[in-house]
Amino acid sequence: MIGPMVFNFGSKDKNWNISTAQLLQYPEGSLGKTLGEFLKQHEVELLAGAEYHDIHHILFDYSISFKDEVALQFFYMAMAINPSPPLVHALVLGVCYQPNGNT
Repeated sequence: MIGPMVFNFGSKDKNWNISTAQLLQYPEGSLGKTLGEFLKQHEVELLAGAEYHDIHHILFDYSISFKDEVALQFFYMAMAINPSPPLVHALVLGVCYQPNGNT
């Protein structure tokens, strides 16, 4: 269960406790509805603690492919003043497993 540990590392944010079905009830054109459609399209549910991460997929037009996940981690690294150990770990693994940028 690396996901929850990575996403909750040092965070004091509360989990949203909302399902894809609930998000799909939001008004058309809203960020909540768009997030619900994104999750449904990719057949995934929100991971507790990763809600903002999933929003970033929508805002920056990243899919859930390995290549786009690594790209999103590099975005986080660029924005970090003090990068967390899990972030650095994700970047190293991303580069090691995909050195030529192929999906």
